[in-house]
Amino acid sequence: MTYQEFVHERPLFGYELSPPNPQWPKDAKVAVTFVIEYTEGGESSVEYGEEASEALFNELNVDISRKARDDMGESEWEYGPRAGLPRLLKMFNKYGMSGTVNVVTSALEKAPYWAKVLGESGWELSCASSRWIDYMHIAPDVEDKHIREAIASLQQIRGDKSAPMGFCVGRRSNYSQRLYAQACKDLGVPLLYSSDSFADEIPFWLTSPLATPESDEGLLIVPSTLDTGDFRFNVPGQGWGTGADYLQYLKDTFAFMYEEGKDGMPRNMVITLHPRIVGHGSRAYYLEQFVKFLSEQPEVWVASRAQIAQHWRSNFPYEPAKAHDKVTIVKNVDPYKP
Repeated sequence: MTYQEFVHERPLFGYELSPPNPQWPKDAKVAVTFVIEYTEGGESSVEYGEEASEALFNELNVDISRKARDDMGESEWEYGPRAGLPRLLKMFNKYGMSGTVNVVTSALEKAPYWAKVLGESGWELSCASSRWIDYMHIAPDVEDKHIREAIASLQQIRGDKSAPMGFCVGRRSNYSQRLYAQACKDLGVPLLYSSDSFADEIPFWLTSPLATPESDEGLLIVPSTLDTGDFRFNVPGQGWGTGADYLQYLKDTFAFMYEEGKDGMPRNMVITLHPRIVGHGSRAYYLEQFVKFLSEQPEVWVASRAQIAQHWRSNFPYEPAKAHDKVTIVKNVDPYKP
């Protein structure tokens, strides 16, 4: 199988010194997006055909992977849907907030109770493909199959043929954005946004990976953020020592962005959460302190990624001449050859 190689110039300069004012609803000075990652049950496992159990971001901060099933390692992941997720959902419900659940669909398929609860919740369900694996090492035809399976799964969970509205594969390949753009086009699913980028704090447009000389609908990027994510509890040498550290960092980030917002440059603060990580008692306690703090602040918009994307599309529609990249298209690339 060959593919069209979509090579884009790195969008290094962005909005430069004149970013647009997003004009968030309610004259918000900051838009805050909570993203819950539902991955547990979709990670690498001998049971699912991989050579070893997943060892990335475990509590011990050591690589304990082995070419055998690791029941104890898996139990760290099982904590997520068993204890962490219900704790987080109750917390956000308490303060009347919701956001985006980024779903690894094979994981949610193994938990029909949560599939029903999340499918009927007010949370947006975005797509992280059908597995939580490193797609840089997966053949594009296999990744394409995973993406299409994931779309079908989310449509069944939601009962909505227009789902999902957005994608964030996370551990994506260089082909991922083109593959899910093509899958959405083939299946008649509107692709509202991609969050497979850390390049900014407000949305921006790229040239569509399906662009032709005659047609270019653009690809809206609603960026992700690494620095405010809970995974840094499990990253040695650069993470959070305690939940109090995390709370202070979130408050400081919010305060800085709020001041920027008052100066006419509102941002989107994205907070990515993993139930198996932040769902533990002390961490959840301090996360709730931030959620409570947020609920008491004026001029704040708590929004899902889809809501951010819808707002941006309405106020800043795509203009190809203003895309943040230039592209070169090379046809008939064999992805299996180095």
